[in-house]
Amino acid sequence: HMADHQKLFSCPQCDEKFERKGTLGNHIRNEHKFSSPFVCEACGEALRTKKQLKQHMLTHTDYTPFVCKECGKSFKEKYRLKRHLEIHGDKLICTECGKQLSCRATFNSHMLVHSDKMPHKCDYCGRAFKRAKTLKYHLIAHTGLRPYSCDFCDKTFSTGSSCRFHKKTMHPVELAALEASGAKAYTKNVPNLDALRAVARTGQNFIPLTSKQNGYGNLKNI
Repeated sequence: HMADHQKLFSCPQCDEKFERKGTLGNHIRNEHKFSSPFVCEACGEALRTKKQLKQHMLTHTDYTPFVCKECGKSFKEKYRLKRHLEIHGDKLICTECGKQLSCRATFNSHMLVHSDKMPHKCDYCGRAFKRAKTLKYHLIAHTGLRPYSCDFCDKTFSTGSSCRFHKKTMHPVELAALEASGAKAYTKNVPNLDALRAVARTGQNFIPLTSKQNGYGNLKNI
């Protein structure tokens, strides 16, 4: 009877479930070792290098050692502090439309709007996208998974943006309180892009998408 209530741990790469973290870790090392051999014992996320695993483990702590001298905001990773520091400098201006951007990352992302390049391609159906993040949502839609969970109810979503839209629309008070507390919601069991690409090449358990789905589901689904 107790087993009926035991928490199950899902593999972030194939969604197989296990009763113990150790069993999940062994499964990932054996079944997915070529793509992501380093496994987080806290959540089962698999990383390609030991350095990536070390950085990932910071998401399970409140340790933020990299502090901005301008405003005091702190970060878990050095590259996030470096990106943040750009907002204290001069604005970057798009030569195509004149829009001002606060940092290089948002500037580069914005410039894709003016580009026809579609470098991120789905190996299963051939569809291509400008952004890696959009390809990731597209591949998750192919799997049929809904790995993004609402913190305040039992609804799940195929994209992080649709989950965020749901929380802002349906749980605005709870979301405001969570953000005011400084706590950061952590979404477990979201497959990484490399793992999704590996599965796409085999086509195993992938679902064909209709044009109406637009490759990555309905972002306004609440």
